[in-house]
Amino acid sequence: MQLTSGNPTATVIQSSTAEPATVPNETHDAFHWINNEGLLRDEGALFGIAGGDIMDKMNAIESFFKTRMAGAHIKKQFLEQKIQEHDLLIGINRKQVATIADQLEESRQKNQMLPSLVQFLAVLSVCIFNFFVVRWWLSPSVQSDLICAGIYLTGLFSFYISRAVNNPEAKETEEPERGWKINLRELAVAAGVALFICILTFRSYPAAHSLAAFVMLCICFLAGKVLMNSVTQLKEQGGNWLRYAGQRWRLRRQRRRFTKAIARSLNAIDSARTELLEPSTQIKKFEAEQEYKTRIFLSEYNLALQTRNASSKSPAKQFA
Repeated sequence: MQLTSGNPTATVIQSSTAEPATVPNETHDAFHWINNEGLLRDEGALFGIAGGDIMDKMNAIESFFKTRMAGAHIKKQFLEQKIQEHDLLIGINRKQVATIADQLEESRQKNQMLPSLVQFLAVLSVCIFNFFVVRWWLSPSVQSDLICAGIYLTGLFSFYISRAVNNPEAKETEEPERGWKINLRELAVAAGVALFICILTFRSYPAAHSLAAFVMLCICFLAGKVLMNSVTQLKEQGGNWLRYAGQRWRLRRQRRRFTKAIARSLNAIDSARTELLEPSTQIKKFEAEQEYKTRIFLSEYNLALQTRNASSKSPAKQFA
């Protein structure tokens, strides 16, 4: 038997009990007087008349039936050992199932993938809507949708431009830049793109409208940062969910394997208990036959011995 426990790669334990060797049940010719009840009575009577020691005969009867019961005893021991082994396997596999259940319970955690996905779709929808707003605002001056899309994406992903142009990789000896400076540059790039759009359309709209549009465009462009944050969060939560789902799937597969092993062990135990009835019945039959043969031999021996003793006492009484 071999067991690997404590991790998801645990191996299902299988029984490796070998079948018992066949033991012949034939009686020996030297004990033919035990099988024949008439000869058995004659043996008892002869030993009683002779007053001989019957221990050899009693041992012979016991040895004879031990030989006949040997095969049944071996088969019974084999089946009982098989049942014990499968009981042990069931206990070990049930512990493995309980361990896996605990691991499944411990791995159960709240996952934010669905809220992250909803947030991403909502922000993406807002960004798409904002593009149509920008295109409508630029329509008096710019007729090309491609140009409108380029201007809009420049403002939408302004934080990328800010970091690529104004925030080069810092040397190891330099201190990391503070967050407010990065945010200020990102806002400045978004404001610059919004100002560029308002300048393009300044002749087409009143000054008050252009000023309001400048503020709204800055807000619209800041949605790009929210969009990228949503993408990052969705990627992180999606990766966690995939690892979590993969781990739980492996644990559930292991639990199914151990459950099937338990079911096989239970079936093997039921089959072994059914087979155990035959050798148990044979052993009881031989034991009863041994007791019967022993009583016959002893009864004939005692009867003959009593007759012998009575015969030896009668002449003595006549002489007296």
